[in-house]
Amino acid sequence: QGSGWYYRMAGERIWRSLWGWFGWTHIPLPEWMYGFCAGSALLALTGFILRGIRKGKKFDMHLVLFFGSGWLLAFMAALARGVIYMDSQNMFFPVARYVAPFIIPALAALSFGWLEVGRVLRNGLQRAFPKASLWEAAWLGPALGGVLWLSFAILAIVNVVNYYGGWVILR
Repeated sequence: QGSGWYYRMAGERIWRSLWGWFGWTHIPLPEWMYGFCAGSALLALTGFILRGIRKGKKFDMHLVLFFGSGWLLAFMAALARGVIYMDSQNMFFPVARYVAPFIIPALAALSFGWLEVGRVLRNGLQRAFPKASLWEAAWLGPALGGVLWLSFAILAIVNVVNYYGGWVILR
């Protein structure tokens, strides 16, 4: 049967708990929210790559390789964490806390990616609407991202509260 099933399930558990899997992994987010996170991360990663292409020689590839190898090692260590339990009755699948060294550099890369996405969006809006001021175009990307992520946070809180019996806290 091999061990591919273990790595697939462990990778999924790490990914989901990175974005939100609450109550000691008893309360997952709705499925579409994980898709939203994947799409958002993919868009930010695309922005990060575009930023590297645009910066050219100014873009420090040594830094990218340093953080990239750190990400790879953190994920490999996290995936290997539960391998010793494969022949046990109590299976163990790691969660996102095992990739803690990855989280800050990943957020930095995603943030730089979102900055690039905002820049591309702003430039596109300025070409499409040349009479609009730079300020109007500049705040649109961050405002849209902020509203989307605030909505995501509110929905996650509602999901957790509903799991524990609804809005009992407010009564």
